[in-house]
Amino acid sequence: MKTVGLITEYNPFHEGHRYHIEQAKKISGADTAVVVMSGDFVQRGEPAITDKYTRAHMALSCGADLVVELPALYATASAEGFALGAAGILHFLGVDALCFGSECNDINILCEIAAILAEEPAAFKASLRNNLAMGDSFPKARQKALEEYMGQSLTKHKDVMSKPNNLLGIEYIKALRRYSSGMEVYTIKRMGQGYNEAEEYKETESGEGFASAASIRRMIVNGQKKEAADMLPDMAGDIFRSAIEKYGIVTADDFSQLLNYKIYCLMREDSTMLLNYSDVSEPIANKITRIYGREHFSGDWSELVMKLKSKELTHSRVNRALLHILLDIKKDAWSLITPYARILGMTTQGQKFLASIRKTCPIPLITKVADDSELLRNDIFAADVYNQVVYRKNGEQITNDYRHPLIKIS
Repeated sequence: MKTVGLITEYNPFHEGHRYHIEQAKKISGADTAVVVMSGDFVQRGEPAITDKYTRAHMALSCGADLVVELPALYATASAEGFALGAAGILHFLGVDALCFGSECNDINILCEIAAILAEEPAAFKASLRNNLAMGDSFPKARQKALEEYMGQSLTKHKDVMSKPNNLLGIEYIKALRRYSSGMEVYTIKRMGQGYNEAEEYKETESGEGFASAASIRRMIVNGQKKEAADMLPDMAGDIFRSAIEKYGIVTADDFSQLLNYKIYCLMREDSTMLLNYSDVSEPIANKITRIYGREHFSGDWSELVMKLKSKELTHSRVNRALLHILLDIKKDAWSLITPYARILGMTTQGQKFLASIRKTCPIPLITKVADDSELLRNDIFAADVYNQVVYRKNGEQITNDYRHPLIKIS
């Protein structure tokens, strides 16, 4: 049995994702696809369009063999933290290969850059410091330092560091180096918008077009639910259609009241406590304090983001900061987390793989949530917040983590 790992959000699962699984198995020679997937909240700092069980079910119906939940701490982190958690889970599970999408589609250049950024050779560090001293922003200074250090080898990929999927792939490789992993690494050409915008392939090698996850989400939010579901693979579309008919959808604005209450509680106690939360910088904390203390605004999440974002503070960075406040994810959580693999679902093939590693896996394999599941405390809390908002908006209760069975497909 050979395994290939994929790091995903499936928000929602569509034709491009099915293509990714098929190609990952093909180029790696694997017969088993192990997916690490974000839970109910995703890396851009927003709630997923549908719950994690629905999205896991969709993936398992279209080629995935085992779906493992990426803990909320990692799933809602910046690219480096996201990659560290996801690649780490695949490493500890003993997965043989990792396959991800990139704009440049050149695994050698991505590995070379990852090695430089991980090791920071003296000449590279000196160039970086000099560029920063000259007033360059960090991304520009890093790009110039790489060009100076790598010379001709970077010529044909001069814009490699400006593309989001390349950057995420580099972070995956850096994370595997950190774990001293022997995992093989492959990349597939990604077309169209980047990870934080559309996140999937626009066309295959044959030229067949795929609708992006972002465009599908926009259709759903705009009321085109049937049209959106019709663009998904048949089995996944049926699962998705059933889920949104029963539970509806949620957006960040549906969490506005909970966020406002949390912020007002913190400000009443001590507004400096905002700085305890992951991704909340002093400029963000100061802006939040000013807005809630002096300004009038609707209280909507989306309006707050627009008031907070700036040239230095991106939309996704602000979203993540607010989400960490809501989910009570603090900066010190990074020193406390212990690796684990929480299984959401599996096929028969995935069950065989799980059985083969159960006695040797160095981290806990969790297939059932128990009352003493301290490891999952943050993930259970995040799911409860998500489920409660779904219920308040749509009147249907998603089964909680303690009672929800594993998704199993023969």
